Amino acid sequence: MKKLLPVLVIAASTLNVQAQVQKDTLPPMKLPAIPCQPKQTKGWSGQFVYEIHFDGESSGMLGKFKQYYKVKADCIHSGYIEFPTEVRGAIRVNQPDKNNTARWESWIRSGTTFTCSNVDVTISSAEQTSRMGSDAITGTVEKKATWSTNGGWAKGWLSNTDLQIDHTTGTYTFAVPFLDYEQSGGKQQFITTTFNPAKKDSVVKDLDNRHGMNDLFYVQYGEWDMVTGSFQEGQKEITIRKRIPMQLQQTIRRGTKDIKLSAAKGYMDFYLVLRRIG
Repeated sequence: MKKLLPVLVIAASTLNVQAQVQKDTLPPMKLPAIPCQPKQTKGWSGQFVYEIHFDGESSGMLGKFKQYYKVKADCIHSGYIEFPTEVRGAIRVNQPDKNNTARWESWIRSGTTFTCSNVDVTISSAEQTSRMGSDAITGTVEKKATWSTNGGWAKGWLSNTDLQIDHTTGTYTFAVPFLDYEQSGGKQQFITTTFNPAKKDSVVKDLDNRHGMNDLFYVQYGEWDMVTGSFQEGQKEITIRKRIPMQLQQTIRRGTKDIKLSAAKGYMDFYLVLRRIG
């Protein structure tokens, strides 16, 4: 099944935010015990966590019919970011004095880093259908997708992340991690109802085993690509605590009119403690 993620594939989007680290405004960090463990003994290493608890609906009444899009998700994604390889100079584009090795300290990942995901997701919707080129309602289609790790941890794979330190300005920039994970057993049910002639069909399909960390159909995420913070000489630890807004709101079209349904808001928490080792 193709992933319905036109707005969710963050790595492929045009996000380029320099998000400031939030301090003393969020609950304490909770780093879960996970079966994925670090292996590197030099460079920078630390555990990260993405935590999502979302339960919302975007809906509206179309006559007597309620059209809706619901997402309920409890997800924890965690793993260890390891930067054992230092690159001389700056690694980002358009950096001043980028070949100055005294100014720039850059670190990249090496090899494959595994992640762990504990997820429980239910996504459902109900939509009216119409004939091509007209507004005559001919029926409805209901969808429901579910997948879960049943309290355990699914194996995943880390991508995208790196670290760059500017000793001249006393700042760092951290490219946030993204991940995919593999979880079998997911199902999607389709119930199609036709009004004239009256007919109802129900089909259940297996979902793809591979999921992205943002595979929550219909949900839009706030800008999330890069974090910038202050850095002092000799600093051995970087702590990041960030809350990324999430919104579930759909717009449907009836004739020539766009109708915006109700909105539900939530957030995704990210936290990381990165330490210099070796």
